[in-house]
Amino acid sequence: MFAARAVRANRTGTTILPQKADVDHRLRLPRDILLEAPFATRMPLWTPRLLNTSHDREGRSWLGLLNHWGQFMHGQPLSLDLSAIAATCYQLFGWTPDRQIDPSVHLAAIQHANYPLFPRAAAFLSRFGGLSTLSVVRTAGANSIYYHQAIPYMFDRNRLFEDFIPANAQHCDSETAPDWREHPFIKRHQRQICPIGSYDNDATIFLTDDGWVLLGKFYGIPTHRNRQPMMSIVGTSLSDGLNRLVDRAVCYYHRTEERG
Repeated sequence: MFAARAVRANRTGTTILPQKADVDHRLRLPRDILLEAPFATRMPLWTPRLLNTSHDREGRSWLGLLNHWGQFMHGQPLSLDLSAIAATCYQLFGWTPDRQIDPSVHLAAIQHANYPLFPRAAAFLSRFGGLSTLSVVRTAGANSIYYHQAIPYMFDRNRLFEDFIPANAQHCDSETAPDWREHPFIKRHQRQICPIGSYDNDATIFLTDDGWVLLGKFYGIPTHRNRQPMMSIVGTSLSDGLNRLVDRAVCYYHRTEERG
């Protein structure tokens, strides 16, 4: 378990990224990671297997291989069709069209929680991983007004997602992972799924290998046997999901003149 999981990010708390030293080397790694990076993208899906050693037969650490793969995915293209308002808002949160990071620490968090990795998740996290809306929420006043194409707008903070940091996600842990991996909505369509961020203190943002963006949340009494994992669709493509995450939180503001 990551040390960072002990401190959950919330709208008043502190966001903590997992450090490499916190990663248990018993990682679930895709078989294809053992190949050279260009060959590792040949398989559309990767089914991880549990490795009981921290190194491969050639003495290379699994974490090092994961970092190598993350650096390779760092330069892979991600085709997006963001709406104008979504692009404006994501830039407020720190995104730029040419943003690229090494997603290795985010991939390690996903694998540590026993979720599968797939190319779409790695490509997404290399562009959006680490972004958080909390800085905007914390520094903004109670009624902060922003402008897009000369139209004022504000955020409904109760509907604004928190971040794209897998380790902060409510359900990025090995205990609840089976509930989402084996969810009928995922299994029926033979999908793979992994957490990509936190929507709020109860809901996780998930991404599937075919690009669907979902929200996952447990309903029922905590620790009760009948507590059920429920999923809702945010978007049926990555672009659609990113646009709708913004659309549901943006409120266009109409400033009216006071009447005497």
